[in-house]
Amino acid sequence: VSLITTGSQLSKLLVICYIICYSYASTKNKPHDHSGVLTQYDGKHIPYSIDKLQLDKLNKGEPVVIKETSGKAGTGTVIQDVHAPPEICFERIADLDNYYKVVPKVKSVKVYRESKYDNGTVNLGAEFTVGISLLTFGYFINLTKEPKYNTIYWVLDYAHTSDFDDNVGHWQVLPHPNKEGWSRVLYSTGVKLYPWIPNFIVTFLTNTALVESTTWVKKESEKYALEAKKTGSSPSFKSGLPDVSKCFHEDENGASYDISCSLEEVKEAPVVTEEESSNEATQVDSLVEDTEIIETKDTIENADSNNEIGNDSEL
Repeated sequence: VSLITTGSQLSKLLVICYIICYSYASTKNKPHDHSGVLTQYDGKHIPYSIDKLQLDKLNKGEPVVIKETSGKAGTGTVIQDVHAPPEICFERIADLDNYYKVVPKVKSVKVYRESKYDNGTVNLGAEFTVGISLLTFGYFINLTKEPKYNTIYWVLDYAHTSDFDDNVGHWQVLPHPNKEGWSRVLYSTGVKLYPWIPNFIVTFLTNTALVESTTWVKKESEKYALEAKKTGSSPSFKSGLPDVSKCFHEDENGASYDISCSLEEVKEAPVVTEEESSNEATQVDSLVEDTEIIETKDTIENADSNNEIGNDSEL
């Protein structure tokens, strides 16, 4: 009797799980149930301030990781030094077509929309499929490449339903403050999951996945940089970033990047003609803002604006 009861209960649980999972399943056929609940990035530089121990980690080739979780939501930031120039790092991060080969847990990426602008900005829509443990997640993102800032940032594409309740993120690639031919890469992200998703997934996304996010960039960028050195080839990406060396500060207490002095020389290019190649009939209205000069922020903020990178955080 106990076996029958247990089996019956298990069947009910499986049915309930199926109904819940089906209800939240990603699909392009209907919009997301909201237009964003997390604080979104704008593509402009994020400042940082790290202490001596964190700086020592960077100098040893280790990433500095700062994370915070609250229920089904989590945020995290990683800083990683890479022995490759910014142009190569940016190209690796922007190469969505090959993510399934090099990015852990990514099964596929399908770009379904791409808009290019005369100032170099690229806006695209992409469908991601990732596998975490026994679960597979599908989600749609609206991603922008900003060569004038050397940043890549995204939000969910709310025109479609994703398996994440919300997801935002930001890549920032800067020349290393004191190592020629190196880059200092910053990755920041926020994720909010639905109630049915196990807590260990939240932990994974704001811990292990953070480290993996910059580890693969370091590995692939340094591989390409070594090959480029041997062959004499150059990356096709051309950065519009001005000299920001005066924005870096380093002393016996640690290091920082101060955006109050950065990008003052950025010249705003007028948007004249839009080149559109799209597999969708609809036009995305949320195009990139490119008329505002970078503004001062006090300290680095995660996507929910309440986590400071200066905190002592261990891997």
